[in-house]
Amino acid sequence: MDPYPFPPPALDPSNNEKYHQAIKAHSDKLISLANESKINYNHALKSVDPAKNSISFLALLVFASENPKDVHPAELSDHIIRFLVSFDPRQVRYGGPSFINICNTLLTPHLSSIAIDAVAMALQKLDPSGSVLTLAHVSLVETAVRTYDTESISLLDVISKKILFYPGMLNQVPKGTLAADMSLPAPHFMTSNSGLNPNVKPSDVIRYDYFCGMIYLMRRDWQGAYDCWMRCATHPSKDGGVSQVMVNAYKKLSLMSLLLKGRAVKLPSGMSGSAKRVYDIMGKPYTGLAALFEAMNAKALIKHANDCQKIWDQDQNLSMVTECLASYQKWKIIDLRDIYTKVFLSEVRSQTQSAITGQELASEDEVEELVTDMISSGMLRGHLGTTDGSRTYLEFLPENPALSEEQYYEELVASSQRLKLVEPLWRMADDRVSTSKEHIKHLVRMEYNTKKRGNTTGFSAGFMDPGFEDPMEDEDLMGDSY
Repeated sequence: MDPYPFPPPALDPSNNEKYHQAIKAHSDKLISLANESKINYNHALKSVDPAKNSISFLALLVFASENPKDVHPAELSDHIIRFLVSFDPRQVRYGGPSFINICNTLLTPHLSSIAIDAVAMALQKLDPSGSVLTLAHVSLVETAVRTYDTESISLLDVISKKILFYPGMLNQVPKGTLAADMSLPAPHFMTSNSGLNPNVKPSDVIRYDYFCGMIYLMRRDWQGAYDCWMRCATHPSKDGGVSQVMVNAYKKLSLMSLLLKGRAVKLPSGMSGSAKRVYDIMGKPYTGLAALFEAMNAKALIKHANDCQKIWDQDQNLSMVTECLASYQKWKIIDLRDIYTKVFLSEVRSQTQSAITGQELASEDEVEELVTDMISSGMLRGHLGTTDGSRTYLEFLPENPALSEEQYYEELVASSQRLKLVEPLWRMADDRVSTSKEHIKHLVRMEYNTKKRGNTTGFSAGFMDPGFEDPMEDEDLMGDSY
């Protein structure tokens, strides 16, 4: 029998106000349990159903973790997992600090696979939109990377969601909001005050993007890694400074740009000039590698890669550099589409070199094998054909083929569905920004910069050059950083 029952039988769950009052009163009673020394937490956890009485079970988990003599660590982990896969999200909204605490308790290396799945599923259950970042997100991705455990489908579902809201943002929660209201969007109940989002700092946001990029790298998802490291390297700060994690992300971003696009990374024009200068200095070996990658000199590229091998190794980027060298000739083949629509493989062989050997491939058969692999992997849109004289050629196909009417309709429907999902979040962000003092100050700054440059056509010049380093001081919207 449950010794701490909730909700009471007489409670009408459809009445948010009464539900709010009842669970608050019950939470106060649970706090008093911490002072009772006679409780056998292991027995109590076995007596409570986490699906029906989540708030009591959650409190018992925290008390048990603080009194390890009652519950063996392995048993405690089992109880936590049982809770995370079955809890009532309405009740957990009132146990924010405890929820984050047990997620972090579970995320240990010896339980990585099970823990990553359980925490990832719990985060999705609490916030299906995945639009709010918590410390549990940061712990989740860091554990996955450090344990090389990145195959969880639930984990990929979490990191694929776009983070739009962070704790402490102004005008985020309307007055009179009750967490018991299940129609609330996540930003209205996953707040600093609720405890579901305690102490998230700009450095946590940066680390989250960095480790997400590492997860995508391990899965060979170049686009995913590129997007994450771009956000990390371009994260705004008050003085335009950068952290060590951002520098590391920029170095990996430089290499990922070569793998994904075959050219040097291009940072946004609105970035702080001081941040770009730091990257130019700290990332000089990577900039040099990218410049040689874009040139037609495989031997020079190999020499630079070998000369900087200690740097790649120290930065833990040696395997990525090796991957870049292996992709060099592939990108040179793709670049031939700027010259040819059809090209004989003998020409491909004579006009491209391997960045592994520094030489042409030994035979046309090796060229055909390489091109076939590029086509089958989706890296190259083209097909191989043979002339009457039995000479093999490569024909480049359009990179963006025309869609059929049916395909176009399917794309239209999919886009419409995505817009419906994004619309409420967009409206919420728009309402919050349009009424904030920071946004008004930003508009004033933009007008100031426009007038300063002698532009009377509106804000366009300001958007081209935001003037981060102008005498009018910018304000750090994210709070203290690094």
